[in-house]
Amino acid sequence: MDLSGFKITTAATVYKTGIINFEVTNPDEVPHEFGIARGQSYDDLPQLEKGFIDEDALGGDFLGKTPAVFGVLGSTRQISFDLAPGNYVFFCNLGRAVSHAARGQVLSVTVID
Repeated sequence: MDLSGFKITTAATVYKTGIINFEVTNPDEVPHEFGIARGQSYDDLPQLEKGFIDEDALGGDFLGKTPAVFGVLGSTRQISFDLAPGNYVFFCNLGRAVSHAARGQVLSVTVID
């Protein structure tokens, strides 16, 4: 999974249910993170000012995130999630003037049985 260019690029947008291991790489100089929440799309998730996703308001629908992945030498982080069938949103919730998610660093995916 690649976090460059304020996008999330992955080989698939449909995954099989179960434990999925993500290797998250950031080749940019800007730090990013990889978060995941249950939901249909970024627009459907609860948001704070400047487009930040309200992780607290998500409650149990917020599954977690990596620490910041700094782009020096293309840093990589690994994270695993046990995903049930449904719809999920991958996102980066970092940013200053506006969140990276609001700038388009989101991806809606589906998990099937």
